[in-house]
Amino acid sequence: MKILVVEPDTTSLASLQRFLIGEGHSVVPAMSSEGALRQAGRTVFDAVLMSVTPEDRDAVEMLREFKQVDAGLPVIMLADPATAEKAVDAFKAGALDVLLKPLNLEYLKDNVLTRVTVRSV
Repeated sequence: MKILVVEPDTTSLASLQRFLIGEGHSVVPAMSSEGALRQAGRTVFDAVLMSVTPEDRDAVEMLREFKQVDAGLPVIMLADPATAEKAVDAFKAGALDVLLKPLNLEYLKDNVLTRVTVRSV
């Protein structure tokens, strides 16, 4: 599965990337919303994992922009407990799921990514 990971925190991004690659997925990392949207415009992804608190843009707005680029793209939001209200807004805007940080990576693997259909070739 080809997954775009949008996470401004380098430590969290590296950890998530290592885990997903270890599970056999192809990962494209992005630390900014602009970089992520550029990637989504030129590559077919099976899913996006996106922090609810990207540094340079409102996450719900960014989710809507991803859906404009590719309406069928599953977006999984990663939220800090302090951003729970934004997480609810993300769900309403079409997020496949919202996971609270710190992430339970086994839950991500067994209960979230299993709902994603491989779309990339």
